[in-house]
Amino acid sequence: MSAENVFTTQIPAQQLVSAGSMADDCAVMLAKAEGDVLHFKNVASLVKFDLAVDGVKSMTLIGNNNEVLAGQFQLVWNEGNPQVQGYVKPEVTVTLRDAAGADLAKGEYYFTILPAEFTKGFSVILGMNDGSQQIVNRSAALALERNKIFRTQAVPENAYKSHVSNFVKYNDGFPLTYCHVTLQKTAEDAYAKYLNDGSNVAVEDGVVAVSADGVYFVGDEAQNVVSRVMACTRVVLAGDNPAVRSKVNVQRAYQPATDENGIILCADLDMTSALNDLIIHNQEFTSFENIVFKNCKINALQRHLANVATKAIDLDYLVLEDCDVMLNNASQANTYLITTNKQAGTIHNIIYKNNVFQEVAATSALQQFAFANCLNSTGTAIGNMTITNNTLVGAQTIKNGFIRAKSMTGACVIESNFFIECHPAATEVKLLNVSTYDAAMTYSIRNNVFFVKGATKKLAAGSVPAGQGDSFEIRTFTFYPLAADWNPANGIFGYADGLMYGKLQSDGTIKEEGKVSDTWGAHRTVSAAAYNRADNNYLTENLGNY
Repeated sequence: MSAENVFTTQIPAQQLVSAGSMADDCAVMLAKAEGDVLHFKNVASLVKFDLAVDGVKSMTLIGNNNEVLAGQFQLVWNEGNPQVQGYVKPEVTVTLRDAAGADLAKGEYYFTILPAEFTKGFSVILGMNDGSQQIVNRSAALALERNKIFRTQAVPENAYKSHVSNFVKYNDGFPLTYCHVTLQKTAEDAYAKYLNDGSNVAVEDGVVAVSADGVYFVGDEAQNVVSRVMACTRVVLAGDNPAVRSKVNVQRAYQPATDENGIILCADLDMTSALNDLIIHNQEFTSFENIVFKNCKINALQRHLANVATKAIDLDYLVLEDCDVMLNNASQANTYLITTNKQAGTIHNIIYKNNVFQEVAATSALQQFAFANCLNSTGTAIGNMTITNNTLVGAQTIKNGFIRAKSMTGACVIESNFFIECHPAATEVKLLNVSTYDAAMTYSIRNNVFFVKGATKKLAAGSVPAGQGDSFEIRTFTFYPLAADWNPANGIFGYADGLMYGKLQSDGTIKEEGKVSDTWGAHRTVSAAAYNRADNNYLTENLGNY
């Protein structure tokens, strides 16, 4: 208790229950002594829900306007009517599980929550024991005061609709796969945290903040979630709904700390950052496992995705897949996806698949774009490298090459990429600029197109290892090879009847307007929105109602 009589306590977001009861550790009460008598007042509210469905592993309550329901909060006596004064660690979901770890039996259950005004009603998500989910929505507004019970009406079985929530799926212990990384909660792991905007949430200067290692899922209506994580060993930040890129503002660069099993994974996000580098090397970092970006839009990348140039490193994986990276280098000449400068070390696997890289600022100072900048007399070795079906527009390099390394080993696969206006018309550039190739390396370097103002320029000598020059299919086009409505910064990628990057087919001729290229470049589902929806047949307005 503070000098102002402010109490700090909590209602847990994960509650263990049995049918017909509420969780044991949630009955927060406040009392004031009057002589020898304590007059206790209930702080919490209850939502009673009748479960009539078998095979349910968890039930999650969430307000349709992301109201705060649990977590750590501040409380005042308020003349005998206890009142929440502020939120310290707010939670916008409450999940019920069987106290013995079994499926929830049919019957009545009670969600213990903070007093809340559900301005748009609330929803209950059933996590089934096969990993699927069902959702039902009460859309009517509801003001639930403290010490009150709201008894929901019985829910007809046909009112439930199929649902997709990665937050629920992970917390229920089912695997989620992003690229080559599979996440699965174990009994020892903490539950993932759900983040979204809400009219009642005011944390760290008015925003919902991620500031420590952990597993976080961001709601699809998020606007004010920020990431401020430093000294990372395990950060998973992913959109909850795989159909939507949830908005996150990155306010501090991720700084990996040495961990052989370390992971930085960002997935299904619309990321904005005013930083020079998204990942930097200021912490003690010599060994790390995974840096993965899956289905993210990265707005206004100022300089480098990963600047790990202060110590020798041993990195297992750097992966970008299905991402849209908007390059906005207004003051620096160089933009590298990863740079190690003069440091020794090894990057064992670099994988870039189905990404878009576009220079978007008219005032950009960008002169040198590189997939990897690791070339020096003491520089970094690159192991297996796969660069397939990427589209680069204006991601320019002058002469030093798109991939630079002291040495390469393993397999080098560079296939089906578009390089559009990526070097000056009169300049020949290198694709690979590597000092030493391992004699046992294998290569597949084909179907790459370099387009500059209607004519394709040959690559400079030494762009590929000896004997691999014929693998390049250098083509000359008299037409601009992207769709006329190409505008990835605004989520528009081409034609309205399917996939984009039309105009080309495998023989280099023009394909019928509105059809998909079967060979080159990244592919996206057409969308006029600022982010793309996957085909998972789920929209937020299509909730089951009762």
